[in-house]
Amino acid sequence: MSFRGGGIVQGGQGGAESREDVVRVISSWVSGALSDFRERDLDLLRYSVGEWSCAFRIAVYLEQRVDPTWRVDIEYNKQGVDGAPKRQGLEPDAPTMRPDIILHRRGSPAVEDNLLLLEIKKLWVPGGDRHDLAKIREVVTGGREFQYQFAAAIGLRDNEDPDSRFNPTWTLVTAGRTVIEEERIPTAGRPRGTDQVVSRRVDASVVVNEHLHS
Repeated sequence: MSFRGGGIVQGGQGGAESREDVVRVISSWVSGALSDFRERDLDLLRYSVGEWSCAFRIAVYLEQRVDPTWRVDIEYNKQGVDGAPKRQGLEPDAPTMRPDIILHRRGSPAVEDNLLLLEIKKLWVPGGDRHDLAKIREVVTGGREFQYQFAAAIGLRDNEDPDSRFNPTWTLVTAGRTVIEEERIPTAGRPRGTDQVVSRRVDASVVVNEHLHS
């Protein structure tokens, strides 16, 4: 089955016709949201405010950039229209979970309507947070009942000092493959709406959840 590329991004960003296009546009959206966070909300890090507050502000800025056919939500702990909880596994009694940020179309569990899941940490440790990395890989490979086309773990800085430099780093995965690994996300010196990320690793041949489309 083919990847639903043409409907991913429209409007001012232009149509995304390939997987590489989608990665590039998602990177631009995330980079732009983090640029806005850097300009307006670094005091949240200086005051050691919780990660949920940081994730909320990033989600606000992300919503200003994405195509309006997508909804941006935080702590969205349900799936489908019947109120079924999101769980940390396939077992019916697995613990529930609340993703930090998601890009989706509400009410639809279909993978083509669930574009991106983001997990946010204030601190990026070398190699990434193992729990977040496991989570983002499971939600694109069938390890959890709810699935996304892309998922990323993001750390906002690499030092616990509240006054340390803001230098967000992320790993982006799709269908079990790492598309971007431990890459710094540029946020400084770029006009709003023009943020771009040149990825060290962008594999244009990645298969986006084709096993889930079959």
